[in-house]
Amino acid sequence: MALSRIAKRVMAHRYHTLPLLDTYQLVSNGIPSEGTTPSRDYMEYATIREQRGRNFFSPRKRMQGHVLPSISHYDDILAHCMARWLLVDYKLNAYPYYDLNVLTVYTDLHQSLRFSRMILNYYERTVPQELYQRINFFLLPLHSRSGVKVDVPDTKITVLQDGLFSYSPSFRIEDPIYIMMANDVLRYLSQDYIRRLPSQEWEQRYFDFYPDGSFSERFSKDIDYWCNVTLKILAPILDASKVAETYIPSRLVQLFTLLEKCAPEHKILAIDAALRQQSSITSFMQSWLGSGVKSFTAFEPNGPLDPLSSLQATSFVSDFSEIRKIYASVYDGTKICQSEELADFTENWLDLDESERILGEKDLALRARWMKDADLDVLHS
Repeated sequence: MALSRIAKRVMAHRYHTLPLLDTYQLVSNGIPSEGTTPSRDYMEYATIREQRGRNFFSPRKRMQGHVLPSISHYDDILAHCMARWLLVDYKLNAYPYYDLNVLTVYTDLHQSLRFSRMILNYYERTVPQELYQRINFFLLPLHSRSGVKVDVPDTKITVLQDGLFSYSPSFRIEDPIYIMMANDVLRYLSQDYIRRLPSQEWEQRYFDFYPDGSFSERFSKDIDYWCNVTLKILAPILDASKVAETYIPSRLVQLFTLLEKCAPEHKILAIDAALRQQSSITSFMQSWLGSGVKSFTAFEPNGPLDPLSSLQATSFVSDFSEIRKIYASVYDGTKICQSEELADFTENWLDLDESERILGEKDLALRARWMKDADLDVLHS
């Protein structure tokens, strides 16, 4: 017993002397020989590492029996739906005083570039030349790619080099702008893992790496900035759920906060994998059986059960109604948005006859059905 206590004291001393590392340092230098990092940053590093080894044509990653929904089978008609929504909102709220500015935040450059071009092709075929000249597209990576310069041979599309999560993102616009995230951002925003002590205080999970090549997980009451901000936003729901440990979306909160600084007059249009609520009968049965397990289930992880033992990517399927609440909380209610299933969104913005004419294709109805059946939700201002 005495030996055990001594070992714990030594371990505690080592924790406090390890250099603190973030995602950028992990991506630049790899797994450290010595250091500590929030588990959020390590999971983010693993995801970035996997994404950069994959191209647009690679098969979608299967994780824990789940396949994240892809838009590749119907991206052209989905792009047309989003183009119609953007155009109507722009004409109602900004035209003719401002240009139609669209900023796509991305992790998959090829998908985002293809999607942007499909929207531009729609506008080129449907709007007057005077209005088309006022359309500007920007592509902004979520994370910077050091030493990699991306050029696009398209005068309507500007590719920005500094990632949104870089130390000093260079992009800023005061005019109204639409922030678009097309199925490759929200799912890859890493999350902190926290647990509640009997004293009701929270601890944040860290991963420690030692010179001898060993590594370990620990929890600390020294909670970093973004984890603490997220905890404060989610405090009411976490207290109500009585959850003992859970993931919380720190990077999502950071994303919304940075968007306010980079583009204060922005509106959101985002699509991604959605967490479907349990049926009422399932919820009733669980309550009746009295499982006794209380949880915060707004975000469901897909990835290795032990992130420290694997460099596989971790993604999250989200309850979009909770994302909507978090968005409103970040802006203290001054900005709000709504969420709906993709099927409901496309019901309002789908025009198969027009899309068939523009694309030069027939019988798009089957692909439209695939789109409506997808487990995807839309978040829009």
